[in-house]
This record gives sequence, C-alpha cells and structure tokens, in this order.
Amino acid sequence: MKTLYKDIGRKIREVRLQQGLTLEQLSEKCHRDWAYLSQIERGKDKPSIETLYLVSNALEIPMNKLFDSHKPPKPAKYDTLTMKIISLVKKRPVSYRKRVVKILQQIH
Repeated sequence: MKTLYKDIGRKIREVRLQQGLTLEQLSEKCHRDWAYLSQIERGKDKPSIETLYLVSNALEIPMNKLFDSHKPPKPAKYDTLTMKIISLVKKRPVSYRKRVVKILQQIH
C-alpha cells in the first residue's frame, strides 16, 4: 500500500507542476496546509478521501486520475504458438512443467 500513496503523491506533484502551481497556491485552492500537501506529494502522509477530492477539484482533474499511475501492469501478449504451449502445460503438475522447461532449455 505504501507505493499507492507514493504514486498518488507523484501524480499530484506532476499535475501541479504541469499547471505551474506552487504548493502554496494549491494549498489556497484546496484549503489544506502546504506542508501537509508536501508530505502527501512525497508519499510521507496518507491523504483522506476528502483531501483527495479537494486536491483533484483544485487541480481540475477527475479524482480517479490521481490513481492512474498505480494500475497493475497489463498482461503480456503472446503469439499463438506461445499461447498453445501455455495452454498445454498450465494445468499440469509442477514436476511436468519443470521437465518441459528442461527440454526447452536443452533445445534452445
């Protein structure tokens, strides 16, 4: 969860800087102390939902944009043959999959 707060803080800082706002200016717009906002931007403090709402309104962005940088990675896309190999071995026992890996390593 710690990375979630760091990612949110980074996003707030990124948008604030893109808009040319100082911490003090953002502080005035969202009625929060600039030192508190600094802590949030650095991932040192956990903002409440209310604070995130006020910050997103002050930055004029949808609140969900603050979470954009904390999305799970997209699964890798594989070609048809790789998908076929995966489907053949994924439900097999670990010992079977290990043997398949050894065979593939030998022919590689």
